[in-house]
Amino acid sequence: MNNGTNASTNLTCIIEAAGDPRQFDTAKASIVLSHLNRFLIADGYELVLEEGKTRLNNKKILKGLFMRDFFDFDTVDREVNRIIKNLSVDPEDCITAACSLVESMCRSILVELEVELPKERTLKALFKAIQQPLGIAHTKNDKFSDEMNEQIRTILTALSTLSQGIGSLRTCIGDAHGREAGFPQIDIRIARLAVNSANTLSIFLIETWERKMNKKLPAKSE
Repeated sequence: MNNGTNASTNLTCIIEAAGDPRQFDTAKASIVLSHLNRFLIADGYELVLEEGKTRLNNKKILKGLFMRDFFDFDTVDREVNRIIKNLSVDPEDCITAACSLVESMCRSILVELEVELPKERTLKALFKAIQQPLGIAHTKNDKFSDEMNEQIRTILTALSTLSQGIGSLRTCIGDAHGREAGFPQIDIRIARLAVNSANTLSIFLIETWERKMNKKLPAKSE
């Protein structure tokens, strides 16, 4: 059971079933949840109650993304919550959410910059539109050597490729365009890769905005 493609999903279901509050009275359910979390939290996991059911959060996987603590973009926040909810049970939806996360980030920053959104609202078009205003469409900097300029250009080109890859993955195996009968569930590792890639790209965009504009993005209110 602890090997193979679905091992992580199977284990998640077992842990969630162990803490299912429908098996206990209210007082005992709370005790069981606290007892399980004593061990889970030490490994970066946590059982939470949601709509009368338990859900296992993998806090380690998603820790870096909780830029939602840094700023308040409701569209980005929705995609983060969607990833938290579905990573262990619906990896295809998380790939769709990862793409939507970066799209929402690009759109939100373009609005903050008062730059007109591109006619085509795909991730590829949005990322292209944000490059020049943020100064990540790299041109030669006389302060750097030719070699350093080349390495910077390589990294920035890779960012563009990364955004295209996330968008293409969403088209191929995400759930944005529906699923045919018998559609095989993707390996959760691929979903995690898409989520973490979207995380890295989004944080880079935030930090670039703040450095270039000398201005903080809208903060989440306490």
